[in-house]
Amino acid sequence: MNVVRLATYLSVGVISAAVDVCVLSSLLALHVRLWFATLIAFLSGLTLNYGLHSRFTFSVQRSWAAFTRYLCLVVFNYGLTLCFVLSFEYFHLSPVLGKLVSLPFIAATGYAISKYWVYR
Repeated sequence: MNVVRLATYLSVGVISAAVDVCVLSSLLALHVRLWFATLIAFLSGLTLNYGLHSRFTFSVQRSWAAFTRYLCLVVFNYGLTLCFVLSFEYFHLSPVLGKLVSLPFIAATGYAISKYWVYR
């Protein structure tokens, strides 16, 4: 496993999450409706994440095909996260703890699927 690539992958994830949160906070401070602010923030983080991974993590040309595969990965990771959150809630544990526990799994599957399928 390429340690530099993995570190870059994780760093891009942190940067994208930070942008998502900052955009959401900024839009809410401007009194934008919550659902719309959340959508814009999520799309901002998602787009930045794809662009940075294409350029720095996997060094490939951006394409609609790769972006479509990336969106499939996003949906898969969302489903996986939801499984953790709902499982923790079912067992009367904190859903937030379920989200936190899901993160290493999301990072691992996201990296592997990105490397071998999304950015191939």
